[in-house]
Amino acid sequence: EKKRRLKNPHPQDLAISRDAAKEAHPRDWFKSLRKELTAKFLIDDPFIELQNRLSIIEKAFMDPDVAEYTYQIYPHLLKAESAPAFTPPKASPEGRRRILHICNFQMELMENVFGALRLDRIHQRDNEFNRGWLELFRNWAQTDYFKRNYASTIKNYSVSFEWFCEEKLGCALQ
Repeated sequence: EKKRRLKNPHPQDLAISRDAAKEAHPRDWFKSLRKELTAKFLIDDPFIELQNRLSIIEKAFMDPDVAEYTYQIYPHLLKAESAPAFTPPKASPEGRRRILHICNFQMELMENVFGALRLDRIHQRDNEFNRGWLELFRNWAQTDYFKRNYASTIKNYSVSFEWFCEEKLGCALQ
């Protein structure tokens, strides 16, 4: 019940008694109202689960066979001024196979986050608590490997998720 009330506060929950209103300064009442209406992260346990899934994906990038994909996602690692020029090794056929599976794990996580955070709603995409997820998804989506694997696997996912990827992340069928 408490979580429901945080998501959708009832007008009575925002009201103050007449006696308190006489004593309270309007600034304090508005401060209290602002606190109640400020966007809150609506899910706790699912958030932790999504973070755990992200950690599993991040661990997969430790594999040297997928280094090329890592550098596509984090190109700034190649541009470090103090580092000598470095060209990441091209992925072997086995590395490309592993990258395909990493991309699938990424897309599964993306769709789970899309559903859990209700990113089909514009106000949820603009919610400051979701900014990190969206930035991460954009970083993934701009890589060559992700684009190729997206085109071959997106039909395994929901239509609304496909639309979100195309409209908000710039993914397209190649």
